Amino acid sequence: MMGEAWPPAFEPPHTIIWDPVQTAVCKYLPSGAPVVVVAVHDWNGLIASLAPALKTPPHNPEAETSVLGALLIDKAAIVYIGDRLAPQDFYDPRHAKIYEAILKLYEKRQPIDILSVKTVLKEAGQLTDVGGTDYLTRLVESVPTAAHVENYAKMVRDKRVLRDLISAAAAINEQA
Repeated sequence: MMGEAWPPAFEPPHTIIWDPVQTAVCKYLPSGAPVVVVAVHDWNGLIASLAPALKTPPHNPEAETSVLGALLIDKAAIVYIGDRLAPQDFYDPRHAKIYEAILKLYEKRQPIDILSVKTVLKEAGQLTDVGGTDYLTRLVESVPTAAHVENYAKMVRDKRVLRDLISAAAAINEQA
């Protein structure tokens, strides 16, 4: 196993799982990488304890992109959802940054379109983080009409509420 490339899905700090029963150490680390060593005595317990953490939290990427696309094609759409949806309601951090830029434009009473949003993101140094102009264009192309923006926003908000409930339940469970 030594010398194999580190799987690209894993980020530092790297974890080496050590099984004291088999006395085997899995090594996939580049030299000098930060490491966390975990001794595993109960593999089934480890898998059971990691399973909840490995699940993707509730979110709706289509609803998120539809909200943003609708806001970019209809300058009046923000009026219907601006007070009901917050940047932190978005699961995808790129979408939260784009929505935050849209809210800034709305608060300044400036037009909401691709060029204006691109400018705000570029000034904040976030344009590359959100995928650039190409991604903003794809958002516009992903939604045929802004007529359902309130419904899309409700879907995004509902998923945020579910994530909050899951977090609260996990915190209560830890205290028990």
